[in-house]
Amino acid sequence: MRIIAVIPARGGSKRVLRKNIKLCAGKPLIAYTCIAARESQHINSYVVSTDDSEIADISLQWGGTVPYVRPKELAEDATPMLPVLIDLLNFYNEKGEHYDILVLLQPTSPLRTSIHIDEAIKLFRSNACDSVVSVTECPHQFNPMKLMTEHEGFLNTYHDNAPKPGQTQTIPKVYGRNGPAIIVTKTDNLLCKTPSLYGEKIRPYIMDAKVSIDIDEPFDFEIAELLLERQNYYL
Repeated sequence: MRIIAVIPARGGSKRVLRKNIKLCAGKPLIAYTCIAARESQHINSYVVSTDDSEIADISLQWGGTVPYVRPKELAEDATPMLPVLIDLLNFYNEKGEHYDILVLLQPTSPLRTSIHIDEAIKLFRSNACDSVVSVTECPHQFNPMKLMTEHEGFLNTYHDNAPKPGQTQTIPKVYGRNGPAIIVTKTDNLLCKTPSLYGEKIRPYIMDAKVSIDIDEPFDFEIAELLLERQNYYL
């Protein structure tokens, strides 16, 4: 089965200007994902989808492939990911290059490594599913069963079945997408009559919170740099 990894990196980020190429612990942010994709044991090719010439140049410096400049209409603030991926797969199909599996790698997850990518791919291959999505366990204080609302100065339980004091051990674990850092999906999901990034049967790939940071705000950059330096994640 042929596997293509796609690293989406448009130039118009708003909360953190030029975040995809902003230096993070000594490297452009996108470099960490390029390196992780390159070191994967299962990915046949990896490409950067971008509308920005500077991002393209830096991606090439770190071993990425930029097959074409993403059309402007697919690089707007509100552009969903699905048409971007379909456009790229159609580009390769027209060249006679066909892939069975697509791995989506957000460049805003610098602590996700090739080991995580390969584990997610193995999970996908060993299970009857349409996709695998990386998640991390939600901290206990953000569990929906423990959340509260405020009304007229008083707190009220948010969930109808909220546990009573002393019963917190019965609360089920809940998970949130960590970006997601990794999505492994069948290309058939994207190229069928009713395209979907995930399909119907979705398996979770559970990642530790320490490697699940998703850079969206300036503060996230500070945390990512501390973790990269402290845990020696220079690749």
